[in-house]
Amino acid sequence: MHMQLLEVSDWLNAHINESIWIDKREQEDLDQVRVQLEEIGFRESTQSLDGYTDGSAILLHGAGHVIKEEQEVPLPQNTFEIQVSGLVQAYVKNDKAYLETERANYSLRAE
Repeated sequence: MHMQLLEVSDWLNAHINESIWIDKREQEDLDQVRVQLEEIGFRESTQSLDGYTDGSAILLHGAGHVIKEEQEVPLPQNTFEIQVSGLVQAYVKNDKAYLETERANYSLRAE
């Protein structure tokens, strides 16, 4: 695991059994996700059929929803993946966690 991810991983572990709100910005798209965090995991680099989920990822396990256009769609398999291949930076500031990769930016907060 990348050293910068340890601080974010510690932050996530401190918020187990809490709701985590995630804003994911990818190009012009903003996805908002809410996860009732039960546990976190880490997937080492893999190769998928579609290429979209290739690489390493932080796995947030728990019931959750993707919120789009005021509709909530359940997370597939109760897991949200934060792709961390191409990690530029990851840090915790003002009780929020931030991750920036070559593909997307993530902002996480607990409630």
